[in-house]
Amino acid sequence: MDNSEILTVQGNDKNYEDVPLEIAMKLLREKGIRSLMVEGGATVFTAFIQARMVDAIILTVAPKLVGGYKAINDLQGAGSNEQLNIEPINFAQAGEDLVVWGELQYGG
Repeated sequence: MDNSEILTVQGNDKNYEDVPLEIAMKLLREKGIRSLMVEGGATVFTAFIQARMVDAIILTVAPKLVGGYKAINDLQGAGSNEQLNIEPINFAQAGEDLVVWGELQYGG
């Protein structure tokens, strides 16, 4: 038996969408979790970045063209026009993919 656990946090709209990240992260800290890998789409990534809850980022670029998908939504919507940088930048090839990683540097 593994020691995995499912934690649920009710969202602002009374379901499991629009979860307050501060509450979810507090719950994880109370469980002793200090590091988290987040996987998701543009909405999830953007929410974590806007909340400044991203320390490091790993981007995987596949040699495929897929139209209509965004990796990150508009960051300007949060009233910020800061530019985000990845430093130091590292990269490696993994099969056909290019993997880029580094620490996320927030502006001002």
